[in-house]
Amino acid sequence: MISVIITSFNYERFIAEAIASALDQRGGQAEVIVVDDGSTDGSPEVIESFGDRVTAVLGANRGQAAAQNTGYRLSSGDGVIFLDADDLLLPGAARRVTEALADPEVAKVHWTLPVIDAQGRDAGILQDRELAEGDLRPHFFAEGPLTDGTMPSPPSSGNAFARWFLEEVMPIPEDVYFRSPDEYLFGLAPGYGRIVRIEPQSQYRIHGRNTSLLRPFEKQLSFQLSHHATMVREGRRAAERAGVSVAQEGWGAGAWWLRTAHVVETVEELIPAGAELALGDETLLGFGTEIRGRTVLPFPADDGEWAGNPVDDEQALGELARLREEGVPYIAIAWPAFWWFDEYPRFARALTEELELIVRDGDLALFAVGAG
Repeated sequence: MISVIITSFNYERFIAEAIASALDQRGGQAEVIVVDDGSTDGSPEVIESFGDRVTAVLGANRGQAAAQNTGYRLSSGDGVIFLDADDLLLPGAARRVTEALADPEVAKVHWTLPVIDAQGRDAGILQDRELAEGDLRPHFFAEGPLTDGTMPSPPSSGNAFARWFLEEVMPIPEDVYFRSPDEYLFGLAPGYGRIVRIEPQSQYRIHGRNTSLLRPFEKQLSFQLSHHATMVREGRRAAERAGVSVAQEGWGAGAWWLRTAHVVETVEELIPAGAELALGDETLLGFGTEIRGRTVLPFPADDGEWAGNPVDDEQALGELARLREEGVPYIAIAWPAFWWFDEYPRFARALTEELELIVRDGDLALFAVGAG
């Protein structure tokens, strides 16, 4: 049996559909547990309308980790899906997940997520196309958690966890994971067992109020650093359980957000407040338009928006010339775009031979542009 644990806060608009989707399982068995985290809208009444078909818990607002911990304590399934209240489970999920978790070496099953809009219409988009899979424990123990060798993972509704794994790592620390408790679980799973990827079993709804879309960068960075510290501590415990020795220094240093924090610290130290910085990196590292008072400009840009990776050396050099004409004083290439130095050799030579190198390390190459 699979346990589907739905946690909800002020999602009256979507919660009935989520519950109905979890109950509508064909060819598999699922128990449905719904934990309302102190909603002030009509969510409790909607949840109670399902009667004894679900186990309902209506409590005070204590955060998503506390809600998931509560639901887990009440569950009894061999596998557990933590379904967000704005997402939907597909009808064959319980059967398919049960099959995948039958292997006792499997800690987690995950899948890409077809995106739907607020009305439940297919958006024609797949969330998280690239997913890690296989036995990732060698990467986990060698590099640490949250590094390229063990990531990426889909958010909550795209995962199913084996109970034996959850028994090792639950409860989720509630002081760290008021939001985003899924990051604790999918961060640790590669250190415990195999990760299996299967076809989509749920749908991810984007509607403008998704929690992950509302967190400002600095709050996200603060959370991610606390998250990383938790992962390192709990990851070492996973290594001890496996009888593996891990490095005492630098373990987990390759984690995305730790590297992002280093970029932020470098920019803050070396670039004066109020200055403009052109950033070559398709992700922009989540900064948005500024890093602690320094304006971030996408490179290359089209009408102020990131224009995609340069087509060739000519475009990259043309964009660099534009920066010089406009008087943008700094350009930086962040590590996700370090491949540019090989892909665009003439552009790379222009950076290194014509501009002043301020710093280059494993995460950032920063140059003073100078006048054109």
